[in-house]
Amino acid sequence: MLNSDRKVTHSRPFLSYLATSFLGAFNDNFFKLLLMCFATTCLSETAQKNYIPLAGGVFVLPFLVCSGWAGYVSDRVTKRRVILWAKWLELVVMTLGFFCFAAGAIYWLLLVLFLMGAQSALYSPAKYGYLPETLPERELSSGNGMTQLCTFLAILAGTWAGGVLATKDGSHAWLGGVYCMVVAAAGVFVSYGCGKTREGDPEARFRMNPLGGHLETARLVCKNRTLVFSLLGNTYFWFVAALYQNNLPLLVKQELHFGNLELSWLLGAVGLGIGLGCATCGALSRGKIEFGLVLPGGFLMACSCLLGGVAGHSLAMWLCVSLSLGFFAGIYQIPLSTSFQKQSPASRRGSCLALGNAVDCISMLLAYIFQWILIRPLGFRPSNVYVAAGIVTLGVLFMMQRKVPTLGKRTKEILIGG
Repeated sequence: MLNSDRKVTHSRPFLSYLATSFLGAFNDNFFKLLLMCFATTCLSETAQKNYIPLAGGVFVLPFLVCSGWAGYVSDRVTKRRVILWAKWLELVVMTLGFFCFAAGAIYWLLLVLFLMGAQSALYSPAKYGYLPETLPERELSSGNGMTQLCTFLAILAGTWAGGVLATKDGSHAWLGGVYCMVVAAAGVFVSYGCGKTREGDPEARFRMNPLGGHLETARLVCKNRTLVFSLLGNTYFWFVAALYQNNLPLLVKQELHFGNLELSWLLGAVGLGIGLGCATCGALSRGKIEFGLVLPGGFLMACSCLLGGVAGHSLAMWLCVSLSLGFFAGIYQIPLSTSFQKQSPASRRGSCLALGNAVDCISMLLAYIFQWILIRPLGFRPSNVYVAAGIVTLGVLFMMQRKVPTLGKRTKEILIGG
């Protein structure tokens, strides 16, 4: 047993878990950016316009197709064992990626990307289900904040490293494959330091049709209003995140007339903001799930989006918009994601988190459709897409307050020091 005075989030098993999460997120983003850059060097402009959007869909597809099975596995066996399996699978997939890079097999790399998405889909329910099974409730919010900070720092590092390697050694993509294998091997090594988790449920049912499993889990979730609120509120975070990321290249290239370097700075600013916001929310929660931070975080997130309408062509202003949007989005999200983890039935937690992954993917697809409608038929400028997102966010917050009046009450208590 750990000393009761020592925080579990400071223990070696939890630090091993954070390192495992960091290396996995780093590898995902390093590999994806390396693949995109490789495609721009060996494909024609016309082929690139087909390949790059296809690659994005190929990576997201496994989360829709495989998440139901991943939820079953996470319920049936221990979360720790699933984490170990996922890390070994990552090493196998990255080895296959190395051979495809070395052979210049650009289209076979799409298969590798699909397998990488499948590996991430398998890992995700165990990654987030691990927290409520190893952390006391008083540390759950701070543990989630640390996990999200670690994840988004890994996204930043992986994106930066992939861009640097592609710039310096664009003709030696196989070298990136070597680095991916090394990172995956390191992930396998540190994953064995993760702490033990509760035994799996031997009565968990496997369904060949993953959508059938999601429907059954959805019926279970709908019996708990807190779960429904947390699921829908959290998935809106991913709607805004996907809309921001997908719209940013258009903003940078077509409206601001900046280059790839400025694009990477803005992507980095929002990622850093989310990580810092998640960590700050964990600290402000003071050992509990603090729903009173949802409305303030969401309102300031909406204000950050609206600020995009007056940011003009100033890079400094857009860096402020990106950083503040990410920061307040992180504060908005942590109570919702933490609540969904905690409130999910222990025996079905993996399936519930897998359902959350599938709903998040649908939310991101809706964000892409929303963006297309604004840009193409309605003729919005990219900066005005963020203004529209801010208005929609205010509407979502209004509906939250209407459906869950206690949110406003708790927010007032926080503002007056309660």
